[in-house]
Amino acid sequence: MIALVGISVISWEYFLRSQGHIPGYDDDEALWAKNRSLVYSSPDESTVIIGSSRIKFDLDIPTWEQKTGEKVVQLAMHGSCPLLALENLGEDEKFKGKLVVDVTEGLFFKKQEDEEMSKRIKYLKDATPSEKVSAKIGMALESVFLFIDKEKFSLEAFLDDLRIPDRKGVRGGGIFPKKFSYVDFQRQEIMTHEFAADTNMQKEVTDLWSKWGALSDKHGVTCDTLDKIFSR
Repeated sequence: MIALVGISVISWEYFLRSQGHIPGYDDDEALWAKNRSLVYSSPDESTVIIGSSRIKFDLDIPTWEQKTGEKVVQLAMHGSCPLLALENLGEDEKFKGKLVVDVTEGLFFKKQEDEEMSKRIKYLKDATPSEKVSAKIGMALESVFLFIDKEKFSLEAFLDDLRIPDRKGVRGGGIFPKKFSYVDFQRQEIMTHEFAADTNMQKEVTDLWSKWGALSDKHGVTCDTLDKIFSR
C-alpha cells in the first residue's frame, strides 16, 4: 500500500510539473498572518501594503526593494476592501511603520461583509499552537510539492473548473487558467511567463473581466457620494 501511494503521488507530481506548472503557496490565513507579523520593522526598513488584487498583482516587489532598500510586507487580498486591515493595523499600538493603501473604488466604498479578511484577522488573534505548527509544516511542503496546492489541484478546485452553464438568474464565478499566476512566500501574486506569452489565456481573463464589467448599469462614485463619505 505504501509503495502504491508513493508511486501515485510521484506520478501525479511529475505529470503536473511536465505540464509547466510552478510551485506556489496557498494564500490562506496562515500565510497572511505570517506576513502580518513582519510589520513591526522601523519605517525606514519596510513598507506595508494593503488593498485588493490590483496591487497584489501589479507591485513588483524585487524592483521596489532594489530601488528603495526597504522590505515589502504584502497584506493585500483579492476582492477585498482594505478597511478591515487598516483598522487592524490602526488599533495595533506596536505598528509605527509606513502604509500604502490601494483603493479600488467598487470595493473600498461598498459596504459588504469581508469574510476572507475577517477569517485572517481571527486567525491572527486566535490561532492555537497546533495550528501554527501545522501551518509551518504545510508551507515547507508547499515550497516543494505542486500537487498539494489546494487552490489549483484539490478536488474542490477541479470541480470549480467544470464549465457548467449558469441557471437563469444565477451567475457563477469565473474560471481562470491554472497557469495564470502563482503566489510566492511574500504573498505576491505573479503572472507566469507562459501566461504572459499566451494570447489565448490572456483573452480568457480579459473576457471574464469584460463580462463582469457589463453586469452592472450603475455609474461610478460621484463627487456628492465622496463628500458624504468624507463628511462622516
